[in-house]
Amino acid sequence: MNINDNFWVAVGYHRLLHDGNALQYRPLAKIGYNFDSGISISNRTRARIDATEADNKTGYRLDKRVSYTGKESKFSFSYNNVFFTYSDTMDHELRVTWTRSGFQPYLEFRNQADDTNNAIVIGSSYGF
Repeated sequence: MNINDNFWVAVGYHRLLHDGNALQYRPLAKIGYNFDSGISISNRTRARIDATEADNKTGYRLDKRVSYTGKESKFSFSYNNVFFTYSDTMDHELRVTWTRSGFQPYLEFRNQADDTNNAIVIGSSYGF
């Protein structure tokens, strides 16, 4: 939901399933601001609520993203700092996105805190 031309908020919900059974419930809230210079900042806070009776723990994922899209650029560049309260670890994500109407492919490098699962991700989103 846009509050004004630059400030926005959002809420969402994810449910993590495995073999048809819920493992985690993940409600989230996002807030962001898009500066006229092309710089954007945002925060996403997502709870990870255990849906099993294994430990009934709740932890949080805190994403702090800064990005830049030039006025004449066809690409957006972003850095996302991800902190996990349940493991007290921090991941880093660097992404370049082809910003066009409709299908928007991206290339992302993810550096996980333990350096065992670093990954290059090729993906896409759809922009309206």
